[in-house]
Amino acid sequence: MDKMIIYKSTLFTNISLIMLKNVFIVLFMLPLFFSASGQNYTDSIQAVKGFSGTQYTQSGKVLKIQDLEFILNQNKTATIYLKKTKTLNVLSNIVSGCGGGLIGYQIGHGISTGYFNKTIIAVGCGLIIISIPISIAHKNNLKIAVDAYNATLKSTGSINKLDMRLGFTQNGIGLTLTL
Repeated sequence: MDKMIIYKSTLFTNISLIMLKNVFIVLFMLPLFFSASGQNYTDSIQAVKGFSGTQYTQSGKVLKIQDLEFILNQNKTATIYLKKTKTLNVLSNIVSGCGGGLIGYQIGHGISTGYFNKTIIAVGCGLIIISIPISIAHKNNLKIAVDAYNATLKSTGSINKLDMRLGFTQNGIGLTLTL
């Protein structure tokens, strides 16, 4: 009986040591995993579509239009599309503002006098409709500028193509390095 108790306790101790060794290996490998993924990170700009429109982020930070302009001006191709997008944005705002102003003026005039000039309202609606494709072209040029900036980032250096992950492999838990 005593031999059986001693055998069970040494078996339990051996299993505990193996488990403890595995826990230590995993704990020491986790910092290696995080540092390797930190080296793989590029400062690309991501477009996040939301309810209020598209927001551009870099390193988890939402970029204002001034920040986006500063970053994109570092790339020659992106700068060309950025100038186009700024011009189209101003044009779209002017045309839609004039159309909204014409409609708003006629609504106010109609409330006060009871007479609506339908021609001016139609011109205002036409200006707003014209501003929609201009606004779409503005957004497309901004997307092209961001894509041009990101394309130059991904082509610099070959280390950015490596990806190291801690996970399950064919032989158990381990590190996988992929290109």
